[in-house]
Amino acid sequence: MDIYADYTPQLNSRQLISLETLADDAVHDAARAIACLLGVRLEISAVRAHGVPAGRVTDLVGAPEDLAAAIYLKVDGDAPGHAAFVCPQDEALRLVDLLSGLPEGTTQELDDFGASALQELGNILTSSYLNSLSEHTGLTFLPHPPQLAVDMAYAIVTAILVGSVEASSEAISIVTEFGQDSGPLQGLFLYIPEKASVGTLLCSIKEAA
Repeated sequence: MDIYADYTPQLNSRQLISLETLADDAVHDAARAIACLLGVRLEISAVRAHGVPAGRVTDLVGAPEDLAAAIYLKVDGDAPGHAAFVCPQDEALRLVDLLSGLPEGTTQELDDFGASALQELGNILTSSYLNSLSEHTGLTFLPHPPQLAVDMAYAIVTAILVGSVEASSEAISIVTEFGQDSGPLQGLFLYIPEKASVGTLLCSIKEAA
């Protein structure tokens, strides 16, 4: 399903270029942090950045009943909202193998060690994206401690959306890819601003473009 078919995005082409630039900066910083903190060298790239209607973010993370893993956190500051890194469960298990130096397919279920590794990875990624967003817009983002959830994709995203934004609001999504010999792994970074801060965020990205 094309979620853009009947939607006019609020982000223009120059703003999207600015988003792609900050995304590239963020993944480079994240790769360095992962190497330092986790002792693992990962190839990370920001494949695509775009704006989406927040009420249809669920369409980006797979079928409603598909299981997914998400690291999410509330963000205060100049443009309050919610940040998350979401990936399908099978991709999450492959990421645990990658982070642990295990042969692909070793991890069949998410134990405490795998959950901790994923949470640390998600924490680094979301922090890198928020720091880069701050540097490029001049806005301050103050993240709360991250939480890990493993549930149906629809349930995870709905929980983030409830009480934070209306369906017509804009969300930022950045497809993030991890290099892997057998094929790349993908996850999705999301920033969903509160209704009152949508204008502040979009205006700041416009000024940075």
